[in-house]
Amino acid sequence: MRAHNFSIPRSTLGIETKDGKFPITCCSTEEQLYKNRATPEVVRAALEFTPSDPRQRANEINRAFKHFDYANSHFLVTAGIEVRETPEMIKGRMLGTPSIVFGTGERNLNQRPGVWDVMRQRLASPAQISRWIVIDFASVDPAAVHYFVGELLQAMRNLGIQVPNPEGVERRSTQGDVLQELESLRHRHNPSLIVAILPDPAEEQYRTIKRFGDITWGVATQCVRWSNNLSRNVSSRKVNQYQNNLILKINPKLGGVNFSPNSPVLQKLKGMPFMVIGADVSHPGPGSQLPSIASVVASFDRNACQYAASISVQSSRVEVIENFSEMFLDVLNSFRGRNSGAIPKIIIVFRDGVSEGEFDNVARHEKEAMEGVFDQTYPEGKRPKIVHMVVGKRHHVRFFPTNPGQADNRGNGNFKAGLVVDNEIVHPRYCDFYLQSQPGLKGTSIPSHYTVIRNDLGMTMVELQELAYSLCHAYSRSTRSVKVPAPVYYADLVCRRAKFHYDASINDYSVSSASGYEDDDSQLNYYRQHFNPVNSSMKTQMYFV
Repeated sequence: MRAHNFSIPRSTLGIETKDGKFPITCCSTEEQLYKNRATPEVVRAALEFTPSDPRQRANEINRAFKHFDYANSHFLVTAGIEVRETPEMIKGRMLGTPSIVFGTGERNLNQRPGVWDVMRQRLASPAQISRWIVIDFASVDPAAVHYFVGELLQAMRNLGIQVPNPEGVERRSTQGDVLQELESLRHRHNPSLIVAILPDPAEEQYRTIKRFGDITWGVATQCVRWSNNLSRNVSSRKVNQYQNNLILKINPKLGGVNFSPNSPVLQKLKGMPFMVIGADVSHPGPGSQLPSIASVVASFDRNACQYAASISVQSSRVEVIENFSEMFLDVLNSFRGRNSGAIPKIIIVFRDGVSEGEFDNVARHEKEAMEGVFDQTYPEGKRPKIVHMVVGKRHHVRFFPTNPGQADNRGNGNFKAGLVVDNEIVHPRYCDFYLQSQPGLKGTSIPSHYTVIRNDLGMTMVELQELAYSLCHAYSRSTRSVKVPAPVYYADLVCRRAKFHYDASINDYSVSSASGYEDDDSQLNYYRQHFNPVNSSMKTQMYFV
């Protein structure tokens, strides 16, 4: 910042420094690193600037190396550092592709690993909807809403969901009291599902609806953003794909299962009760006074497709899950409740959001927390076997095919889904591997980095890799394999929904009166007091998808 040094009245709007207070009009901002969340326009510009495929990216990297001329750098040479100007050649393997199980049978993905669809299929376990309503908050043309609802109803029935006609299609304004309207309609219709059509954008209305459904009343809600693109698709009668994507969210929220992966390692695990856990901690943005949010999700079905969630407020920017013991007990009780009191004999944990320097600390803390729960819930000598893996996404490792035959011929030049690398570039101390589980769409695919920090079960490296890859096919919202196992994605989704748990006293989910507290503990307690738990009826429902 540059500022002119002269006296000004105290009441004038300006910037205050140790040297005085200066008018805004006399100040300018220097170019600097922007650390807050980028706007959609900036993201689009960055994507356009980024090379569109791995070959272009590799060429850009090679050009940059030649430009910097590291081999002749006086500083690097005198420090004894050598930087290779050519990429490292390493060997990888392609994992066997799991099949996808629908209600109509099993679908093989060998022709194109990681890609499938729900066309002409029945969902693996369709939900039953007893009563549902549609609320139009976007003032959409009634004929367009009628067509949209009719197509949604038909698409649900085609996929096997038992659903009657909606109790009503209500037209309401976002200018009114949205919460009051929701309460009135719930009392009148008592629905198990509310489909809300919202204008674009409608962030505050969206938050109100989700808080009403997840926290206040415990009813499944599905919001539809009536964008210009959706409006055009409705006008041209091209909404089938959109409706199917919508149903992939609706069905799990009501207790259904869209599809499930099948592989030898999953078949082996099904021989005894097992539970898969995803755990994550999300931190507030730079400058925010909000605390961090921890989440734990855990499967309770034999296919590791249905999950219960637990969420907690904790100290800001702490990677260890402080309340892991209580959260683990919470999801363990959900497992027991859905399995006639049975307890899992195998527990597999996928932990997200841990830096390498925190591996030992996290492993020790979470092991002690689980052991304390086992003391309360397991008979003597019957404790479960634990497998604990950390999933890393923020790294700079990229893989480039050496010839076109290694790439997905219907993708953009990335490797086919299922590439695993467990040699040469791995950690000298930990057992780890890289897995590129997703089919590339645009840009260069980022592999996920898995580090095994506990393996009581004695699973082989290949079994661990196949398990992680199989669970990348279990994400209910996608008909493509994803970058990390489904429980990791679900834990991240639960963290993102923290803003729905805060009550109105936390102003706009940003700055609140908590900033007036003198110590960190008091401020954290303030947030905890105003953080509401999910409604008890949603405890074992996948409300977060």
